[in-house]
Amino acid sequence: MRIVVIENLSNRNSKQHGLMNKTSGFSLIELLGALTAAMVIAAITIPSLTRASRTYKLSSLAHEVEGQLQNTRFTAINHNRSASLLFSTGGDWYFLDTDANGVVTGTETPMWVTQSGFLLNCPPPSPSLSGSVMGTSTDPVTLPNRGLAFTPRGIVVQVSSSQLPTTSRMPAAGVIYIRDPYGDYAAVTVTPAGRVRSWFLRGTTWR
Repeated sequence: MRIVVIENLSNRNSKQHGLMNKTSGFSLIELLGALTAAMVIAAITIPSLTRASRTYKLSSLAHEVEGQLQNTRFTAINHNRSASLLFSTGGDWYFLDTDANGVVTGTETPMWVTQSGFLLNCPPPSPSLSGSVMGTSTDPVTLPNRGLAFTPRGIVVQVSSSQLPTTSRMPAAGVIYIRDPYGDYAAVTVTPAGRVRSWFLRGTTWR
């Protein structure tokens, strides 16, 4: 009797193991369903991630320019002499001109655009940034001669065609437009008194 019991238990375990083998794994229909669900999720999330990455790059560049404008102002005040922020003709690099001589010299280092296809100090988009958006009575003006300078008192002045500081103050807030390879825009404004701010164009609205 004892041997029979063992054999019965062994047979029962073998049957259970066989049943588990039959029920484990996925059918072709289940695999196709899971694959379809994964493709739908990817189709939804990938464009959002791509857009977020583009926005991040444009935002980072705008904040970098904003920070360099503030740095230029602090440099002028701390060193008690004019300093400039100047942009290249092609709009692909810029630099902080600490000695305000219009060219890269000494320890001054050109700062390159983070990715090809970006343009700095480019023509304004439509719609352009307006004074009503900024809360001022006058519209901002694009930088004459690809740059601006700060006096030792932190006041914004224009630069000449040789990109040297002049005595002419900015008539309104200066604006630097930035465009990414996909046609999205950001802007950085600096008021005649030296206040700096970044802006981003979403559809037809500047924020």
